[in-house]
Amino acid sequence: MRFMMNSRQLVLFGVTFVVACGTQMSPSSQTADTPQTSQSSKTGYRLANKYTLRGDAGWDYIAFDADTRRVFVTHYMKIEVLDGDSGKSVGQITGTPGVHGIALVQSIGKGFTSNGKADSVSIIDLKTLAHVGEIKAGKKPDAITYDPGTDRVFVSNGESGDLTIIDPMAGKAVGTVPLGGAPEYSAADGKGTLWVNLEDKNAFVTVDVKGRKVTKTTPIAGCEEPASMALDSSNRRLFIGCKNRVLAVVNPDTEKVVASLPIGEHVDATIFDPANG
Repeated sequence: MRFMMNSRQLVLFGVTFVVACGTQMSPSSQTADTPQTSQSSKTGYRLANKYTLRGDAGWDYIAFDADTRRVFVTHYMKIEVLDGDSGKSVGQITGTPGVHGIALVQSIGKGFTSNGKADSVSIIDLKTLAHVGEIKAGKKPDAITYDPGTDRVFVSNGESGDLTIIDPMAGKAVGTVPLGGAPEYSAADGKGTLWVNLEDKNAFVTVDVKGRKVTKTTPIAGCEEPASMALDSSNRRLFIGCKNRVLAVVNPDTEKVVASLPIGEHVDATIFDPANG
């Protein structure tokens, strides 16, 4: 994960976010960066707003808690917590060295952060934003995701090339899976299967969560340095963002790339919106 950036602004995109959060831009708040109406009509998405966050210019994954309407923004050594409707700060999560992401487990009111400079995962009380526990991870934990279907948190450890599996209720690691490469983002089907990108192998692996083992490694045709991943569970399609400006649409069952779409540079995160297909 490369998360040092020059900009100190958080940019939120998308009509979906605007509708969900009720964010509106007054004429005085619009800037030259705001896309023109003709552009938004073509894509269905537009720049909704910009929020400036002070401090070091280092960013990575963003998470949104729909229950509390809080946005969690990883910011180098801490996590900024914003009100999703106003963009105002409601607090910070500190003590997370080199934090890359936070997995939200709303059912127990906990968040799990991947601390890349500490080789650890912090357990956070989502109400108070206080630390309530620490878990040892592999080397340089990066992407972190939660699968409610299996009730497990998955941590991609970039330098040790493995996956830490966490039981969030117990607050402890329950297994480590060697992946055979440098893992990036992951996605789960909720039925016991997890897919993880291997950025240095131009491939993804399929993980049997219950068996805690890799069952196969799949090369991604036309994809260089796969980073981001999202799943359309209804149609069984993985959307994999590649650093050579390609979005690979993959059928994980047949292991075939069914479409390749052009995207921008430095892709790092992909979200699939099932409500809008």
